[in-house]
Amino acid sequence: MKNEFDELFEQAREGTLPHGFDQWEIARADGWSVAHMAAFRGRLPPDFDQWGIMNNEGWTVAHSAASKGHLPPDFDRWDLKDFAEWSVRDIHDLWKKNADKMKRE
Repeated sequence: MKNEFDELFEQAREGTLPHGFDQWEIARADGWSVAHMAAFRGRLPPDFDQWGIMNNEGWTVAHSAASKGHLPPDFDRWDLKDFAEWSVRDIHDLWKKNADKMKRE
């Protein structure tokens, strides 16, 4: 049986969060938030601006979006870093390199 918490994560994964949803920081014990899930799946609203929400390892929502190529064209928080000093730019560049490599194969 799903609880309210599980339901929010499923909605974030599927892109079905209610219009006007604003509780992006709700998170599991490891800090993975509703915003992280939505970013990872490319399901954040166009006006989303809470890129700095971190999980327990400093991985921000922006890192999550960058890891799958889901940053918006006007994104400007490239300097956000996790606790291992990986910036959003680093993660985006790794994603782009791997995406380009897969296109050639």
